[in-house]
Amino acid sequence: RTAGAAPSEAENEPAVQGAGDADLDEFMKEATKLATSSDLEDLSERIARKAEFFGRMLEPEKLKRLTEDDFGLLVRQIFSIGRKSKRLISNNGFENLRNRIQNLLSGDEKLDERFNTFVNGVHGVEEKMRINFAGELLHFSEPHKYWLWTNWIWDPDANTGSLPLVVQEEVDLFGDTPGETYLRVGQAMAQV
Repeated sequence: RTAGAAPSEAENEPAVQGAGDADLDEFMKEATKLATSSDLEDLSERIARKAEFFGRMLEPEKLKRLTEDDFGLLVRQIFSIGRKSKRLISNNGFENLRNRIQNLLSGDEKLDERFNTFVNGVHGVEEKMRINFAGELLHFSEPHKYWLWTNWIWDPDANTGSLPLVVQEEVDLFGDTPGETYLRVGQAMAQV
């Protein structure tokens, strides 16, 4: 099923309703009240530095030599799991985590399958955090290739986030798996 298709009768999840022009204008007016242009420039610079850091740390040759300390620095940059690197290592083993990251970023399987393997194979934090982890690893390792999906972008449990506020038409973001949902989020973001 494509991102804009209506859910089948077998699916119970509602489609996300897109915002109209008036809603989008109101959203943007309120958002710009909360941040000055200086704040936005600072945020933009911090995001660029994060992408540069992830790109360096997750470059294939560097990733092969990634240490537990490097892993801790990387995880600290991901808000939802920033203080959980030791728990992740304890529950998964460091070599296993490094292998899972390598597979997510450059495995032979299709993207949704790699995403599922990562989310389903990492233990020690709840699924929402594993999705954030996978989404940030992909996006910040190659921002021009992969889109960002965290629960702030869209939370399927609460059907909230910024994406439903800016999508202009009805878009079904619910997938049968986290990987399929990641692809649908990307299709929706391409429309924005």
